[in-house]
Amino acid sequence: MIALIVAFAKNRVIGKNGKIPWSIKGEQKRFKKLTTGNVVIMGRKSYEEIGHPLPNRDTIVVSNTMNYDSEHCKTAKSLPEAIEMAGDRDIYISGGAGLYKEAMDLVDEMYITEIDMEVEGDTYFPEFNAEDYVKRIDETFDGEIPYSYVTYIKKKGLIGRKVTVTVDRKLGTYHPKHPDIYYPVNYGYIKGIMAEDGEEQDAYILGVNEPVEEFTGEIIAILHRNDDVEEKWVVAPKGSHFSDEEIMRQVHFQEQYFDSYVSKGQ
Repeated sequence: MIALIVAFAKNRVIGKNGKIPWSIKGEQKRFKKLTTGNVVIMGRKSYEEIGHPLPNRDTIVVSNTMNYDSEHCKTAKSLPEAIEMAGDRDIYISGGAGLYKEAMDLVDEMYITEIDMEVEGDTYFPEFNAEDYVKRIDETFDGEIPYSYVTYIKKKGLIGRKVTVTVDRKLGTYHPKHPDIYYPVNYGYIKGIMAEDGEEQDAYILGVNEPVEEFTGEIIAILHRNDDVEEKWVVAPKGSHFSDEEIMRQVHFQEQYFDSYVSKGQ
């Protein structure tokens, strides 16, 4: 897995004069939890701000001018070289702005701490198209400076991902507002994953032939609606295979009202 990890303010500021322009007790706990035991890749300026290799993980510094080789710290001349040096271990790219921009097309996930305030700064996280990602709100924190841990998951990497669906319309029940719609499959939502309509992501469950309260399986397809902002995920037991025609047949009870099609490529 290749991911990036960052904290930025509402105006996307990540730094000022080479420093993080806020100090929030406990805000960096997620960084430590995720990166410990893995590989952290950072640029020269980011490394020099810290001044030493991070404990209990391997650091790779990208620099054309300096060498920082020591125990648990290596130097690479480019981001591709750093990724190659990391091998098959999980990678977290941690700045600075130039490295983040270069990494945008390479990462599968972005672990972002969203600081709920605007701050003055001179270094910004690069702009990105939020529609290319699924946003998951992991945890929010109140306080003098509120912040949230969120994860952006690239849509093209969704197929095969493990998710848990909370079922609110069980197999064998009827739509609460449209009693003519009968549910021949379990249908629910994925907690914390926000869809385009601002609500939690909906999902059909295939391959489960009895009513369930909750189900953990793999995403096997995405249902796109040409005439609606929503997308529906299709989840099934691990290793299940359904043709596009079989998927559409099983969800026809609801998708018949929309111009929908199946995608397995993202």
